[in-house]
Order: sequence, then C-alpha cells, then structure tokens
Amino acid sequence: MEGITLLVSIILIVFGVLQIILFFKLWGMTNDVRSLKNHLISQLGAKPHTQASTSPSEPVPGVIKNNGISYTVTGKDVEYSDGTKGSLKTYPGYPECGVITDDGFELLYNDVYYASEALYQYITKKTESPNGLYEKRQAS
Repeated sequence: MEGITLLVSIILIVFGVLQIILFFKLWGMTNDVRSLKNHLISQLGAKPHTQASTSPSEPVPGVIKNNGISYTVTGKDVEYSDGTKGSLKTYPGYPECGVITDDGFELLYNDVYYASEALYQYITKKTESPNGLYEKRQAS
C-alpha cells in the first residue's frame, strides 16, 4: 500500500511541476503574440482607429486624417483632400461599409474608416485594399 501511495505522490509532483512550466510558457507566448501584432500593424501601415461615433457605420463629423489620406465623410459620400469624390454603401446599425467595384463586386470593410481608405485606393489606382477587408461578394 505504501508503494502505491509513493508512486501516486511522485506522479502528482511531476504533474504539478509540468503545470507550472506550462503556465510560464503560456505567459511568455502572450508577449510573443503582442510583439507579432505590433510588427504586423507596422508592416501594413494600418493604425487602429480611435475615433468614437454614436452609430457604428457613421464616422465622427469633420476632416479625418488616416494613413496619409485626408477626407470628409457625409453620410454615404466621401470627399478627399485632393478633390476626389466617391460613395460608400452603408448598412444602418452595422459597422461594415462596402465599396462597389466596376466589375460588380462589393468589397465589405470592417468600418467606415477602412472603407474610405479602400474607396480612395480603388478610385485612384483601381486596386483593392486588403486592410480591414471583411468580405468580397457579388454586389446586390
């Protein structure tokens, strides 16, 4: 009986030590994820949006400066500092906004800020922006 108790005690001690090691490894991994996230944000040139709004699909009124682009959003219409104008497809009550392409697709972005940047890129360069892209689907 004492042999079984000794064996179970040794197994529990080893198991406890392994649990402590696992805890510290997971703690270290959180720092790795944080540094990886910061690295990816700096590589993509994206900045987290900090402006608040009363409606998820409506930006704060006024001139918005983001990623080197200045623009004003009024409802669905966007006017950029260089005089370029465009329109977004908004969904009231939802943060996602769409950019309709010439080939009949809707590029759905996470929020109005990403969508505004993508609209400018699409109007000026005819390319799709991957920043904040939520979904690409047939326009309805």
